[in-house]
Amino acid sequence: GEKIAACYSDAKTFNLTFINESYTQSFPYSCQDMAFLLGDAYILLADGTVIDLETKEISATLAFTSPYPVLPNISTAADNTLLIVGNQVYDLATFDLLVQLDTGSEIQGASLSADGLTLTVLTDLGLETWQVLD
Repeated sequence: GEKIAACYSDAKTFNLTFINESYTQSFPYSCQDMAFLLGDAYILLADGTVIDLETKEISATLAFTSPYPVLPNISTAADNTLLIVGNQVYDLATFDLLVQLDTGSEIQGASLSADGLTLTVLTDLGLETWQVLD
């Protein structure tokens, strides 16, 4: 992407460097594992906090079943409409928890069918197909 996030252990802030524009902004959130979401528009912190990078405000707090010291695998499906964190599936428009899949292994990737009725996930155990309910 065009941004790099960096922090130092136990810091109360993290820095975001905008590569193309050659400047750095400080964010007043604790240093922890993090991942960019939606084309680098948001950052997801390991405690479930979703930060809007434009406003620096908290957009949502994901309802993780347990706090993650290190984020598990994160993937998106259906043209960035679904976010999969560990085995939990969230709606990226609202950040609502849709379902926790009982896969027996952490989800490595996911794909939603064109009609939106079938979610196929890849785990350490192989491919699994899940029916999407209306």
